[in-house]
Amino acid sequence: MLSDIIYLIIAIISFSLLIYVFKPLIKRYFFKLKLENEFLDFLSILLTLEASGLRLDNVFEEAFNRRLVLPSSYNVLARDYIFLSKINPDPYTCLRKLADRIPSDRVREFFRGYSEVLISTNDTLRYVESFLRDEFNSLKNRINSYIGFLDNLFEAYMILLLGIVVYSILPFTFFPPYLVLFFIIGLSIASFLVALKLLSLAMVTYDNIVFTATLALLAGSPVIVLLGDMFWVVHLIIVLLIGLVLLFMTRYIVSVENKFIILLEDLYSETRQGVSIDYALIRVGDRYGDPVSRIVDLLKLGLKPIEIVKSLKLPVLSSRVLSLTLAPIEYSRGGGGYLGYVLGIVEGIKGLRRTLEERGRIYYLYVLFLLIVVYVMYRLFSRVDGSMFMFNVDGLFIKNIAYISLFESIVIAGVVSRGYWFRSMVGYLLLLLSSIMIFFFF
Repeated sequence: MLSDIIYLIIAIISFSLLIYVFKPLIKRYFFKLKLENEFLDFLSILLTLEASGLRLDNVFEEAFNRRLVLPSSYNVLARDYIFLSKINPDPYTCLRKLADRIPSDRVREFFRGYSEVLISTNDTLRYVESFLRDEFNSLKNRINSYIGFLDNLFEAYMILLLGIVVYSILPFTFFPPYLVLFFIIGLSIASFLVALKLLSLAMVTYDNIVFTATLALLAGSPVIVLLGDMFWVVHLIIVLLIGLVLLFMTRYIVSVENKFIILLEDLYSETRQGVSIDYALIRVGDRYGDPVSRIVDLLKLGLKPIEIVKSLKLPVLSSRVLSLTLAPIEYSRGGGGYLGYVLGIVEGIKGLRRTLEERGRIYYLYVLFLLIVVYVMYRLFSRVDGSMFMFNVDGLFIKNIAYISLFESIVIAGVVSRGYWFRSMVGYLLLLLSSIMIFFFF
């Protein structure tokens, strides 16, 4: 018992040290992802403002003074630019130095190119327009590479999980139960957190309740199941109840997202007829009810776009649509072409979500494959004479570990493919099938 606790403490300390050492690299990598994910948004806003006579340095000044809504990662760049401009006010020098700090090659290339255009042709509008067109053309390739990265994440998770489970089944090895639980919980939580970061491009909304409930299930399920022989039944009931509650709570998120997407399409139609964005929003907004009607009321009161965005708590995708829609209204009376770009961005996000849902079917096949492998391994080694080895095969422990592993992998598969594990009927059916097979046929 003492040695098990020592092993567990060593594992926790080692894991904490790894996180501490690699935290700066991880933080920089995710900032790079965020810059690239929001690059289209930034270019769309910049193009409209360039047409109104504002240059990149003016845009950063407006954003820093909280008069302009920019994507959050580019607000960070705006702050850095203002800091550099206080040392040297030359826009060319500041943009070059700012580019050196940017972790994304694509974004860095844009800033360097922009600085060169400033001192050569000075036709920054055409430069931004050509870069935006290239970004839209490469959007499909970026989505494919992004999906490939999520595929690799889930496959790596399943390989590591399978290795832990198989190693704990082998009768000629001894893996302390505490370590098995620690590795499964740690692996699942790490995969969940990484998946959430990567799902930022899909604009998935995870409020505190959904996040805490999912994290609690991943961390607490092993403890619940190992309490006794039939506690897996209690666990199934708990999972079902939590899933239903979360499903009911997130219906509002889905409803608001759909409402804002339809609103964007209506605004695009209005602005193509020469109507300004703010007037079009006032004209069509009331038909959508809350929260769009509240936005219209705030516009009529004269609030600035950044004040409106911050005063409303919206799902991530809806907030992004609202921020992009309102961004240029103080600087430009037009908007048809700009909202066309915004609509293209939203269509890309919708396409990504559809593709991830299709990939989810393959992820659930991986989970089914894990169930089959564990079943075969258990049947094979349960017939081995325990006297040949130092330890016998603990049938109940193996059943519990198999169930825990399958549950955690089903949750991770749901998160990676849909963002929400509790919105997949296939996941519930697979969990029920796994439970019946493990506890009645093993």
